[in-house]
Amino acid sequence: MRPTLTVTELLSRVKAAITTPELTSSLVTGELTNFRYSPSDHLYFMIKDRRCQIRCVMFAADARRLRFRPQDGLTVVVSGQLTLYGPKGDLQFQVKAMRPDGKGQLYEQL
Repeated sequence: MRPTLTVTELLSRVKAAITTPELTSSLVTGELTNFRYSPSDHLYFMIKDRRCQIRCVMFAADARRLRFRPQDGLTVVVSGQLTLYGPKGDLQFQVKAMRPDGKGQLYEQL
């Protein structure tokens, strides 16, 4: 019989599995949705394509370097790394930089 894992042990293994060079420095393109500023000036949003979406966070220190105002429906290219937010077990993309790449096709279809 296999040993049981605690939730912390399981998430530690998931975090180790996603901490690869390929995933710790990635460029991802997608359409912004559910964009919001937090009281601490962090940015929270989703980026999506036609089939999938991922939760994103951009911390205030990185967000201050933006040269445009992000908004829902904008297609962007983000750079950063895939992370696991342990307390909630959420897989998210931690964005270090973002640039606009046009209006999103999904937004245009509305």
